[in-house]
Amino acid sequence: MVSLFGPSGTGKTSIALQVIRDLGRGVFISTTGESYKSRVKGEWDVLFMDVRGSYELVEAIVEAMSLQPKIIAIDTINRFYSIDRKYRDLLIQLNLLVTFRGKVLLTWDMASNNKVYGHKIMRFYSQSVFRATGKYLIGDGERCKINIDSAGVRGCS
Repeated sequence: MVSLFGPSGTGKTSIALQVIRDLGRGVFISTTGESYKSRVKGEWDVLFMDVRGSYELVEAIVEAMSLQPKIIAIDTINRFYSIDRKYRDLLIQLNLLVTFRGKVLLTWDMASNNKVYGHKIMRFYSQSVFRATGKYLIGDGERCKINIDSAGVRGCS
């Protein structure tokens, strides 16, 4: 499981979509609405799911796992936790994802104090954690420059 965090507008969603595009046959679960659906519709081998609550997210994770995609990406995994502060719901979602045999990429929201909602949980469940800054992707002792435009994400070869 790989986690990606950073302030709003730093490219977390674009990076997650690019990873799915590169790997193929993926599921993208959005907790922030359908604004990105048009970017993937008909172009990529990706199923887009939009969820509006913790229970719907659990259902979407179960459905996604049953499809056996190469990757499941969730943007953002901690959205509902940041609203209702229910650790239990977040733990249920993450424990489900741990059982998935494919790849998992999670994006995480940050609070105004520059900390990730559920930071300790993110660190516990993730094999790798990266921070998106808008210009750089930082993690695993590395820092690489990225460029995000309408064609996708480039950099970090």
